[in-house]
Formats: sequence, C-alpha cells, structure tokens
Amino acid sequence: MKPIATTDVLLSKMRWEGLHKKESLDRVIEKDPTIQSYWRFLLKYHRKWNSISFLDLGCGVAWVSSLVAQSGGHVTGVDITKEAVIKSKQLFKKRGSRGFFVQGNLLALPFRENEFSFIWSCMSLEYVRSTKKAIKEAYRVLKPGGTMIAVVPVVSLTTLTYHQLRGDIPNVPILRQLMEWFHLKWMSGKYLHYGYEQSFTPGQLRQLFLKAGFTVKTVAYFPMYYPIAFIPKWFRRFIQSLLKYRLFWPLCYVEAVK
Repeated sequence: MKPIATTDVLLSKMRWEGLHKKESLDRVIEKDPTIQSYWRFLLKYHRKWNSISFLDLGCGVAWVSSLVAQSGGHVTGVDITKEAVIKSKQLFKKRGSRGFFVQGNLLALPFRENEFSFIWSCMSLEYVRSTKKAIKEAYRVLKPGGTMIAVVPVVSLTTLTYHQLRGDIPNVPILRQLMEWFHLKWMSGKYLHYGYEQSFTPGQLRQLFLKAGFTVKTVAYFPMYYPIAFIPKWFRRFIQSLLKYRLFWPLCYVEAVK
C-alpha cells in the first residue's frame, strides 16, 4: 500500500522520532512500574498470545513485547519511526529475544490480510486523526477469531486538565474543532508534545470497533501505573486512587474479536 502522509501522521512521526532518539536501553524492565503494569495486564491473555503470531501495533521501543517474546509469543512490531524499529531490534538482541520489526504506517499496514492471531495496541491509535481507518487496518491483518487489545486515552477530567500539558485533543464535537484549530492552525503543533494525540469516550471507541467489523467484548478502565508530575508526593497517592473512577479515567482498554 502507498504510505499515507497527512499533517497528523507527519507531526506524530516527527515528535516520536525525537523522543525515541533520547530513549535509553539501560532501562531495567523488571523494576519499571509502568512497564510492569502493562505486563501484568497482558499476562491475563497469555493463553491467547502464547506460541502464536503477536503484533505490537505502534510498538515504540518494544519493552513489553520483549517480555511477550520471552514468554512464548511470536512477536512482530510495527512503528512509524525508524528509531523505534532500530532500538527495538537492539533491545531484543540485548535480552536474547526473537522478534521482527518493520517501519510502517497504522493507516496502511505492510502486512497481508489475516496474518496475526493477537494484536496489542498500547497508546498508538490516538496518534492518527483517522482512528477509524487505523482500526479497519488492524481488523484486516487480524485472523478470524483473533483478539485485539487497544489501550486508548479517555475523555475525562484527567485528559481535559492534566493531559492538556502535552496537548491532548478531546474527540468531542466543537471542542475538537477548537483544539485542532488552536494546536494545528494557529500554533503549528508547537504544544503537541507527542504529536497529534486525541482522546475518546468509551461509547465512541465501542462504535469505532463495531463499525470496523469487530465483536466488542469489553471497554473498561485500564489499570496502568500512572506517574503524576507537578503534584506534591504526599498528595499523589490520593490522586492516583481517584483514577479508577470513570470521571477520572486517563485510559481505557478495548477487548475485541474478529
């Protein structure tokens, strides 16, 4: 497929290329609370991805997938940035893991139809404006009966306040148009720290997956370790305890089957 180069995709690619260049492979996976929170969640699906084709969609530096590979998954990773692909290969070599990594666009994946049995998309679908098309592409490359898990930012008090420090665009009528005008037209992406990034309501996500052809099993709170900066340490535990309530969800996950 011909690569799709739109303003949102190019901006996200530029931002993440720079971020991955600064990322060190000296990170200790077994002691990193964020990585370990992802891993604990994925272990619940071990029977679904063990010894089968596992696609890390928008893999970044594939920290979590290195654990999947060491636990029996046959890992393939795709990312829009060259730097993520390079560092993922280096990470797997360093840890003695086996995996295949390729540079590619979520809107035009470089894979055949029905190629993977399990897709893990952890905070990647939100970095393209046409999330609908990205989900359809994921559906195309997933095998019949296969499972997809997608972790995505949720429209909540957290994303409408704290996440604005990095430029989140809420997928809410009028508000989305205003934020896009401000960030893309007026500020030319200056304050979009991670590139084009949007958040969704759980209902929107359910409909996007259903329209792509999926059967949606679950849309629920994602129990990630959530570091909070700019807040006194004595107050952080209280703030973190609020995140499991719908009004404050920073992230949710979608479990869907083809």
